[in-house]
Amino acid sequence: MERYAHCRFFLLSMDHESTPEGKRSHAFYRELGFLSYEEKRMAGFGLPRHRPAREDMTA
Repeated sequence: MERYAHCRFFLLSMDHESTPEGKRSHAFYRELGFLSYEEKRMAGFGLPRHRPAREDMTA
């Protein structure tokens, strides 16, 4: 982690911890010292993965 000591913020997107892949990913990043948003008392938001085309949203 010394390589990233100068960075103030990381954004990692992964599956929720309740999924098999999420369990592995969360465990891996926790082992490196990362904390989840919840553990840092933060919240995150994102757009839906599948969303309507912009033209459809303006009508």
